[in-house]
Amino acid sequence: MFFYGKKMRIGKTKCRQLRKLLESDKLEFLLEAHNGISAKLVEEAGFKGIWASGLSISVQWGVRDSNEASWTQVIETVEFMSDATTIPILLDGDTGYGNFNNVQRLVRKLEQRHIAGVCLEDKLFPKTNSFIKGKTQKLADIEEFCGKIKAAKDIQYMDIRLPIQNVFRKRLKPL
Repeated sequence: MFFYGKKMRIGKTKCRQLRKLLESDKLEFLLEAHNGISAKLVEEAGFKGIWASGLSISVQWGVRDSNEASWTQVIETVEFMSDATTIPILLDGDTGYGNFNNVQRLVRKLEQRHIAGVCLEDKLFPKTNSFIKGKTQKLADIEEFCGKIKAAKDIQYMDIRLPIQNVFRKRLKPL
């Protein structure tokens, strides 16, 4: 493993900070950022965490929010954000940029850059933006999506958070 000493502690600390925010009894806020300077502004404004929005990252690259920005461009962007701040970052990981193998690689690369969490969507890859009026979102097969979650959890080294965004709540069945 390539995490040693101080770098490993930084990543674990950011993961613990995000976990504390997600489990808080109080209403907590993350503010969106899309590059290093906006991330630093979020931290200096007193927010406890950063939402790395796929839409905003795509726009700052000048492309649509339809997986036109490659996952490596997204990783590079959040790396600058992480280097500029000490607060946790929760990444909009879209669909994980492909199948379960891509999700595993994404999680490993996020951990290397001290990103505290990733939110995955249960849409098909390549995804379309949720705000497009009149467009129905095609959903991934439940088994395929569960496989992505399992793959992400299997590969993780740190306590990276995996909030799951279920695009259509009708999939959730009451217990």
